[in-house]
Amino acid sequence: MAYFLGIDGGGSKTAALLGDERGALARAEEASCKIQAVGEAAARSALHQAITQACAAAGIVPRQLAAICIGVSGASDAAVAARLRSFAGELTPAPVQVVGDNVIALQAALGSGAGVVLIAGTGSIAYGRNERGNEARAGGYGPAISDEGSGTWIGKRAVREVLAQSGDSLLRSRILAAWKCSNHAELVSAANRDPAPDFAGLFAIVAAAAERDQDATAITVLRHAASELASLAVEVANQLELAPSRFRVGLVGGVFKHSQIVRTHFARQLAATFSQAEVAEAVSDPAEGALELARRMISP
Repeated sequence: MAYFLGIDGGGSKTAALLGDERGALARAEEASCKIQAVGEAAARSALHQAITQACAAAGIVPRQLAAICIGVSGASDAAVAARLRSFAGELTPAPVQVVGDNVIALQAALGSGAGVVLIAGTGSIAYGRNERGNEARAGGYGPAISDEGSGTWIGKRAVREVLAQSGDSLLRSRILAAWKCSNHAELVSAANRDPAPDFAGLFAIVAAAAERDQDATAITVLRHAASELASLAVEVANQLELAPSRFRVGLVGGVFKHSQIVRTHFARQLAATFSQAEVAEAVSDPAEGALELARRMISP
């Protein structure tokens, strides 16, 4: 029996999915192993914990693994990929492939087919492939200049919106409480701290205020995020000349998973440009894509 491990190294957590040739057997989640976000020591610890826990849950030890695929943003940086391979190699002799998070997301959402996948978690990116095998991307250049519609973008936009308000609102009071601020001036100071605060952490607050409490400001922020994500999908679809044929659009990440408003408004906005786009109803798990790519390392 051969065992394989797929790892989604996101900005907020590491998800490890272990399986054999037939299916998944065990899952583990740990803190982020994204070196650029948490540093080498924390990334190493998180990756070790995720691998060890997934193996323990499946009743095996890491040295029994046949192959590992790790998907993480910034994988094109050779030094980052080398460090992740080295960390995993401390536990197992299995070959380790490090690819972009967009690659495992595309595999999870579309398999070997054509279409576009939208990732909206801590960051965001649109990535796609056409029937000729050509690939294209849009966004995903980091929180300072890109990551439109992501959790980080939503957090920043929410702070900006509440600072522009003349009165109080549910969203404003919850953001003030989350950051332990008592007034406008303290919120401005907190938003401009160096290093930057955890804007992505505000997404859950915005989503709850919009989805459960129907806060108008929060709903506006989420709809704007959905429009930004739809624009990324349109850009990739145009680059790949996917229209006029029907094509699939996959969704990945916590923003889609935890906001019906984002999912609904995204589909509506995309349909306004491409009526032939078929938006997936379920949010895909990129760790499943990583697991399949790990299997292909041994049996392509």
